[in-house]
Amino acid sequence: MISVFTACLLSQAISFDLPVTADRWMYPYNATPGDRVNGSVFGTYGSNFVDEFHGQIHFAFDLTEFGLPAGTPVDSIQCNSMVFTIDANGINEIPYDPTPDSLESFADTSLDTDDGRPVVLWSAGGRGGFTGCTFPEDGPFAIGSPSGTGVRCVYPQAFDVEALDFVDVSNSVRDQIASPPLAIGTIDGAIPGNPILPYDRLRFEIDLSQPAAKELIFGVDEFCGKVTFVVTSWQEPTGMTGGFHSFFMRENPDVIFGFADAATLTGEIEILSPCPSDTNGDGNVGFADVLAVLGDWGCTSCESSDVDGDGTVGFSDVLSVIANWGDC
Repeated sequence: MISVFTACLLSQAISFDLPVTADRWMYPYNATPGDRVNGSVFGTYGSNFVDEFHGQIHFAFDLTEFGLPAGTPVDSIQCNSMVFTIDANGINEIPYDPTPDSLESFADTSLDTDDGRPVVLWSAGGRGGFTGCTFPEDGPFAIGSPSGTGVRCVYPQAFDVEALDFVDVSNSVRDQIASPPLAIGTIDGAIPGNPILPYDRLRFEIDLSQPAAKELIFGVDEFCGKVTFVVTSWQEPTGMTGGFHSFFMRENPDVIFGFADAATLTGEIEILSPCPSDTNGDGNVGFADVLAVLGDWGCTSCESSDVDGDGTVGFSDVLSVIANWGDC
């Protein structure tokens, strides 16, 4: 039987449906890091001692199991779709809000015309010697004191189109960072403003069209083997035990016994050939590739032999093969 890995290499396409590899509640006073049945997300404003995104959850998914090896050049990865889902445990009656909120609505709440605050998905960044990829499930919240802003070892990050850099958005209201998240959580069939119910599934369809989306998800140079995310919300808690979004973690008995799902990642990725002139994938550009181009001459749907990607197999593709003659 052909292995998943070999099949992926032959087709250069990977479809995946992954349970979460690691989930960690990123809260400064989490006494059991990496071993929680529930994780909550909420916001706190106007404090110099905690981040505005006070309660966060970090998630990691290992894509090497589905044939995307660590070390794959990010330039050769094409993501066609990616969806993150997670089940709410519904211990608090929080209004469902699937819409983005402007930064101005936090200073003037009348500008937020709907109930609740959305749950949002970000790429994971790291500091203190960690990246979103290398941070372990039971890693330290911070290097040193957990008090203060901008100290957590893993955090939600976005791409700032003005600074042309990746930024920590844990204090986006204070810092006036308007960079969008990768996705906002939606619930099929739910009515905005109604409470999120136990076992409601939040679905985050990742926006792959936004600037630097691929780099946010897979890294800048080489893929590390995992994709990592942080879930947050601006929902302000009403106390220590209420007013915040809460989700099933993989250690929860409901997840273990199949009554609920922890975080799951689905999608499709293609591994693009680093050597497009190598039409047959043998690692060498040569006579066989010339024959492949000639055999598909005039074809408008032959992706492998349309070396230059102009939509038609022709003379320019022969020239591209000749120009790249030899080992890839």
